[in-house]
Amino acid sequence: MSHQKKIALIDDHRLVRAGIKGLIDSLDGYHVACEGESGADAVELARSGQPDAIVMDVSMPGLCGLKAIKKIREQNKQLPVLMLSMYDSPEFVINALRNGADGYILKDAAEHELKLALDYACQKKPFLSPGVAKHLIDLAVRSLSEVSPS
Repeated sequence: MSHQKKIALIDDHRLVRAGIKGLIDSLDGYHVACEGESGADAVELARSGQPDAIVMDVSMPGLCGLKAIKKIREQNKQLPVLMLSMYDSPEFVINALRNGADGYILKDAAEHELKLALDYACQKKPFLSPGVAKHLIDLAVRSLSEVSPS
C-alpha cells in the first residue's frame, strides 16, 4: 500500500465535515488524520506538523479560513492548503489565493475534482474548480478588454 497523505479537514459544520471526510478517505492516497471546526484549529494543526495538507472551509465563525491561511503562511510556506467553499465569487477566490491558498474548490464539486485538487495542492500546483476559473477568466477578459494591444 502506498503512503497515504494525512489531511487536516477544517469545517464548522459537523455533517458537512463528516461527508467530506468520507469522500477524502475513499480517495486513493489520502485520509483525514485530524479535524477542526475553526480557523484557529487549522492554525494549531498546521503548527503541530501532523497533516501533510489542509482542506479548509473559507467561511467559519471566529477566525475565518481566509484569515487562517494568512496565519498559517506566516509559519509554514510549504504546507499545502486547499480552500473549500460554496462561494464562487472572484473576491473570495482572489483573497484566498492572495493569502496563500494553493487551490480553491467548490463544495458541490465531483469526487474526481476533489482528488485532482488534492493531487495539485500536494504538488504545490494551483488548482481552481472549473466554475471558479471561469469567473476569474471572465473578470480578467473584461478588465483586459480595455487595454489596447501593443
